[in-house]
Amino acid sequence: MLKGVLILLSFQLAGEFISSLLALPFPGAVIGMALLFLFLLIKGSTPLPLSTTSSALFPYIPLFLMPACVGAMSYWALLKDEWIALSIALTVSIVIAFFLIPVFMRGSLLLFGTHKQSPSMQGSTDDE
Repeated sequence: MLKGVLILLSFQLAGEFISSLLALPFPGAVIGMALLFLFLLIKGSTPLPLSTTSSALFPYIPLFLMPACVGAMSYWALLKDEWIALSIALTVSIVIAFFLIPVFMRGSLLLFGTHKQSPSMQGSTDDE
């Protein structure tokens, strides 16, 4: 598990380094996550130490999101003033995502591979 944590921290550190070196407006953690995504895309599979570590950390995701929520509360005055615009933007983006995600999923299945049904779905038809 230590090796997986070191892999994750290495990508975050690389992202922080790139962000500060190039003075990018993106957080280093986001750049590190993009680098990790590219690494996994090129490799084609997830290394076992990384898979083990990510599976162990997954149940604690809400704890990792807590600092971002607390940070958002520091903008309470802005949130209070712009709540209507934020509500509209969130609603519209959710509705758009609701309709576009199946389209992109179907396209990616057609483009990258065949659709395999789970055992519980076998025998059922789309006509039902």
